[in-house]
Amino acid sequence: PDLPIDKSGIVFQKADNPPVFEGGVEGYYAYIQQNLQYPPEAKEKGLEGRVYVALVVNTDGSVSNVEVLKGVDPLLDNEAKRVVADSPRWQPASHNGKIIRFKLVLPIVFKLK
Repeated sequence: PDLPIDKSGIVFQKADNPPVFEGGVEGYYAYIQQNLQYPPEAKEKGLEGRVYVALVVNTDGSVSNVEVLKGVDPLLDNEAKRVVADSPRWQPASHNGKIIRFKLVLPIVFKLK
């Protein structure tokens, strides 16, 4: 059933039903793997690690307010931000019978082979 949209503008961090990426967790990791481009300069410097990126999934499933919470290096941080900001729409979160805006924190892993 179509749920009403919460128009308060509040960004929630807990919900009855958090947002879901198309294809679930596996779909999210497949998207990251296919779209993440390891910056050549970062490879040359031997940079690797985990970048934690915060984002808001809006009531229409779009992504906004993408920011690095804990970074490794600007080269990796900027690529992590780009790939998250460009992600396809999510299934939005719902809480108390309404579709809501929801803040997530996602780890983006850069690992040299």
